[in-house]
Amino acid sequence: MMAVKAFYEDELGRLYCAPKGDIYRHYYELNKTYVYFGKVEICKSGYHASANCDVSETALFYPPSEKTVYCLVEINVVERGYRKVVGDKITVLRKLTFDECIKYDRTGEWCYSYAVFVKGADVKKLQRAVIQKDKTGEWCYNFAKSIGNADIDKLQKAVIDKDKTGKYCYFFAIGVKGADISLLQRAVITKDKTGEWCYKYAAFVKGAGIKKLQEAIIKKNEAGEYCHLFATNVGGADIDLLTKAISTKEKAEKWLSKIHSNEKGKNNDNDKYS
Repeated sequence: MMAVKAFYEDELGRLYCAPKGDIYRHYYELNKTYVYFGKVEICKSGYHASANCDVSETALFYPPSEKTVYCLVEINVVERGYRKVVGDKITVLRKLTFDECIKYDRTGEWCYSYAVFVKGADVKKLQRAVIQKDKTGEWCYNFAKSIGNADIDKLQKAVIDKDKTGKYCYFFAIGVKGADISLLQRAVITKDKTGEWCYKYAAFVKGAGIKKLQEAIIKKNEAGEYCHLFATNVGGADIDLLTKAISTKEKAEKWLSKIHSNEKGKNNDNDKYS
């Protein structure tokens, strides 16, 4: 199968992998085929490459750098893992250009990593690619948080559009300077299905609207655990209202006795209703 494999390039332009440290280098050449004659086992022996022809799958093991090279390879797969495959035969076909690496990035993770690790990276180009490729909002959030000259407004919009649960809207609000707290709160309330992210937003995001988040928690949280957490950890929570809400929910009796015993030590940053 066709796959992407990462290598390092030495001072002579030779490609190599160093799975056991830089002392033990395995060198490769373009347009050559290599055969492994021992037992092939993922993460232990044989030739490894990306599982889905995705350059992002290599970024964890070979982060982008001035000496990291990504190649298109043909590999005879023996075993498949989540992010990589291992085989007993591999042919190194050709190096991928920077633009081809962007093309072979399916999630935006590699583009984000390149912007983080490579000095002088084209941030605007990489940001456009991340916004296009990211399916969940995870890499748009990370880009906004970690890249100094990122466009916060565009990335925030992308996170709101892509996030299905409210998780990354919450992360964006708590982790990105210049985030629009009110806009992200509305998105969290709309997207959150269980009340988890509404609770965390109220507890940890400075300037959050406690009353609206409390209303959302009461509607969304069927088991009552986030109503309990809201009552015990959020400054300004309406204890009586939350207690009444828990009493009407099935399988929530165990949380009633815990509310009044855990009222001390609340987070009082967000004690204003909105």
